[in-house]
Amino acid sequence: MNFILSPITIDAVNLLQVVFAFMAAFGALLVFHVVKFRLLALFLAFQSVLCVLNIAENNGLLGEVLITPVFTLLFGPLLYLLVISVTGYELKVDVKTAGHFLPALLALPFTANVQTVVLLGSLSQLLYITLCFIKLNQYHNLLKSVSSQVDTYSLKWLSAALAVFCSLLVLDLVRMNTQTITPLMLKKSLYLFSEGVFFSLSCYLIFKVVRSPQVFADINRYQSLLCEPQDERQDDALAQSIFTEVEQAVWHEQLYLQPKLTIAELSEHTGLKVRDISWAVNKISNRNFSDYINSLRVRGVKEEIEKAPHSTMPLINIALDHGFNSKSTFFNSFKKEFELTPMQFKKQLMSPASGS
Repeated sequence: MNFILSPITIDAVNLLQVVFAFMAAFGALLVFHVVKFRLLALFLAFQSVLCVLNIAENNGLLGEVLITPVFTLLFGPLLYLLVISVTGYELKVDVKTAGHFLPALLALPFTANVQTVVLLGSLSQLLYITLCFIKLNQYHNLLKSVSSQVDTYSLKWLSAALAVFCSLLVLDLVRMNTQTITPLMLKKSLYLFSEGVFFSLSCYLIFKVVRSPQVFADINRYQSLLCEPQDERQDDALAQSIFTEVEQAVWHEQLYLQPKLTIAELSEHTGLKVRDISWAVNKISNRNFSDYINSLRVRGVKEEIEKAPHSTMPLINIALDHGFNSKSTFFNSFKKEFELTPMQFKKQLMSPASGS
């Protein structure tokens, strides 16, 4: 059913786009005052303008002029720059950054070739989503190398959202290239479905960024520290010596009890270089910094359980006392270390067989 508001025809897709435009504009205004969310505000404003232009073009308000195909070439770069911003990497406004938007500018005279421009835009989006995954992977790998609080700063939710969008993009490519053989009703249904999913993803993005503002903001600093030149004399003996000093501080001085312990704090405590600590921990323990610290934490929890296996104190409380701030990280780390869940280990200690 169509509702005629002359000269504009509003169907289900247009109605969704109207809501989308208002939601995106409101979201942009909501977060613009926060400096670190400026790119998110720009991204949302872009979505709002795109929805308005879609409605205008669908109703012939712009005559023969077509602008929206070019937006498919703008979406990828904006998303990539947003991911760079969200992950705490330094974003420079220079010629290289501006170059990401050059294809869209070059495509402006050719918007009449809708299929070609949209196809190129879709391929561009797939390329930039791949770059986003690479950047997020670098962020998480670096995070594991320098912080014991990975869960707090994790952006796995953003990776999941990108995966959904990537699937949606592939579906759109199939839809676009099968339009000549697809029934009209099915085409409209698929278009409405894709717009609905994308609207939901945008709402989710706003919610997560606003509600989960914690990002490991020292990424650039740690990158430079980890990339410091190593001493050419570094060998197994030196790695063991550094690791022993680290173990003395983290285990025997119980630094692992600090939930937010970072490799920089350990460096300040021991006087060792960040790069050397990371190298020694990786070489000797065969773990990244986060996994190493968590392995010491579960050792501490295990000892606590062994001291009082019949204690009624909840296991998660013991875990929190030993530096964990996430139930899932605690259970996964414990099982990885001892091949038993904490509860299985406790029950094993309490069983008659273990006491005999």
